[in-house]
Amino acid sequence: MASAIAGCSGGLSMVVEIAPPIAADGSYELGEDGVYGPVEPVWTADLGVAASSVGTAQRLANGNTLSCDCPNSEAIWVDASGTVVATANLWESTVKDADLTQLFRLKSYPKDYAGVQALSQSGEDHP
Repeated sequence: MASAIAGCSGGLSMVVEIAPPIAADGSYELGEDGVYGPVEPVWTADLGVAASSVGTAQRLANGNTLSCDCPNSEAIWVDASGTVVATANLWESTVKDADLTQLFRLKSYPKDYAGVQALSQSGEDHP
């Protein structure tokens, strides 16, 4: 995935994957029309929510994409066909302060990631 952004289309939030044209020196290529590309996205997925703000999107090893409905602190998993396959409200289980109800960014780590292993071995209760 060259780049993933979350944005709005017709009032609904979506994930848009783009692959900008890159020059040999690593810079973005300017098109003949004076506009940077691409003209069309590589892939899109409708998240099924109308969020006033959205965070990042991350392509996972299994081909699914993780994004979020930030104002509602909800994680959203989308499969390669663009279908929402799972959601999880993270605020209810992780945030104790009622004034902190919005997510900004999510990041998924594999179970064998050292930081995840360290948390599970510490014996402490982690959300």
